[in-house]
Amino acid sequence: MPNVLRNADRQPSACHVTFNFEDMAVQAQGYLAGIRAQAAKIVAEAHQQADAIRREAQQEGQRLGMLAVVCAEAAWLAGDRDGVVREIAPVYELARRRRDPRMNGELAAWLSRAGALGEPPADVAEPYAQEICGDWRAAASAWRMLGCPYEHACLLGWYGNEADQRQALAIFERLGAAPAARFLRRQMRAGGVRRIPRGSRSSTRGNRFGLTRREAEILGLLSEGLRSASIAKRLFVSPKTVEHHVSAILAKLGVSSRAEAVARVRKDSDRRS
Repeated sequence: MPNVLRNADRQPSACHVTFNFEDMAVQAQGYLAGIRAQAAKIVAEAHQQADAIRREAQQEGQRLGMLAVVCAEAAWLAGDRDGVVREIAPVYELARRRRDPRMNGELAAWLSRAGALGEPPADVAEPYAQEICGDWRAAASAWRMLGCPYEHACLLGWYGNEADQRQALAIFERLGAAPAARFLRRQMRAGGVRRIPRGSRSSTRGNRFGLTRREAEILGLLSEGLRSASIAKRLFVSPKTVEHHVSAILAKLGVSSRAEAVARVRKDSDRRS
């Protein structure tokens, strides 16, 4: 018993283990840095792939949109408004999910023309937004300022009065846009417009500005300083007929006065000589 007590009084030997926490922290930081570096690389690659997919999807969406617009215009010129909606509506629903003011605006404008657009979109290019909101003259002016004569003529022809339609028809003839010109002539006849200009002849197509032989002749007389009454006597026609030709000349040249028409033709002649 005493031996037991004596052994009990003795302190057991301690097992000394030394931990260098500073070294462990450094090692841990290095390990984490390695993991984070790999993770950053993986994330960067994921972002690159995602960006590529988004770009491809956007390009594909633009291609779909352009194809839909082409088909819709063909349907429109054929008088098939339901066909316009069939071509545009499904593509428009997809296009609305991404920000593309030009494409979304063009698709929405076609639905609006067909009377099938619900709530007007908020973020679309200005000419389309103006047309959708009913201010087609501002939209037509915007297209003209942007150097887009076909779009300008479309709005004049579709929404304008007889004078606007005649101007649009002259632009279509100058551009060689025969389907649009035929559609507009049908629209004008349905609206009771008389004496609608016929399609251009080969002599007209050969003129740089799309002028008919008679219009080119009258423009030449204007260049000589003659007024409508004098031109009418020279050509054995009425002054009113001359005025109609002059209006067509101004529209085709994109000017607002006879002096501007003469100046433009002279400038073009000097540049080509």
